[in-house]
Amino acid sequence: MSLLRPSSHPIKVAHLGSFDATMPVLRFGSDRPKVLIINNMHGDEVSGFYVLEKLVSLLPEKFSGTLTIIPSANPLGLIHRQRFVPLDEEDLNRGFPPPPKARGVSAAYKHTLIQLGHAHDFIIDLHTFVLPCLEAGLFLPQSSEKNTALVKRFLQALDPETVFSMDIKREEQREASALGVYMIAQGKPFVAIEYPPVRQINEEFIALLADNLFHALSSLSSGNASSCTPSKEIHLFERQQVISQSTGLFVPTRKLRDEIKINDVIGCMIDSVSLAREEIHSPYQGTLTEIADRQLWRFGEKLATVGKRIA
Repeated sequence: MSLLRPSSHPIKVAHLGSFDATMPVLRFGSDRPKVLIINNMHGDEVSGFYVLEKLVSLLPEKFSGTLTIIPSANPLGLIHRQRFVPLDEEDLNRGFPPPPKARGVSAAYKHTLIQLGHAHDFIIDLHTFVLPCLEAGLFLPQSSEKNTALVKRFLQALDPETVFSMDIKREEQREASALGVYMIAQGKPFVAIEYPPVRQINEEFIALLADNLFHALSSLSSGNASSCTPSKEIHLFERQQVISQSTGLFVPTRKLRDEIKINDVIGCMIDSVSLAREEIHSPYQGTLTEIADRQLWRFGEKLATVGKRIA
């Protein structure tokens, strides 16, 4: 099979003295629909690179539409292996839209992402969870019934291990200023995907994730919509996050997909001073979709997510 070759269109974001801050952009195909994939907004989230490398090897020469990929939306954070933009320590996926006359390189990157978002018909944002987890699609309330149907069709074709409904007015208020919320308000259909951390995935699973993403992209083409829409429904879950109330070395005692009841023990925390163990109990009931592994976790960090099915 002849593969589609990308064209490279790097964007200069800011001049930083001895070098320029840029955003890499790869473009495949032409015509509509125009789909934008954003990866690595948080510099330490790298699973998406492995999925995208496999994805581009699947794109046929006669690809329908235009696919634009931003391999790294936060290249400065990537090279520093840190979540935030290192020059001003800002979260690139918060604070949208930037206030008028906002300063700093993060504001310049945010404006670039907004411009690219406006130039496309559908936006996909790739992230990586910190904890070992199930692959998750994040469903945000869309601006119209048409966009809602389009995003649900995409998620059906993607077939992730779980789908979280993001209620930004209640459980997910921390996400209220994310890029996706802003672009949806501008009328753009938007979906986010959270992949497991790179230490959890192997080549076989990466290939599966890439194949599923390609299948979901194909569902966005009007000519492929009927053939790529599976009959099964997507089940929506609400994220219920277990937050650490101390600092210590966590020992998980439950596994992903386990059904959890209120007050079940999900792990233990070893105190780094006394070496005493303290049981960690779940305040929630549902399916375990994230669980911390054996390492130091600090006060206020997430230890687990228990998914509550809502639809």
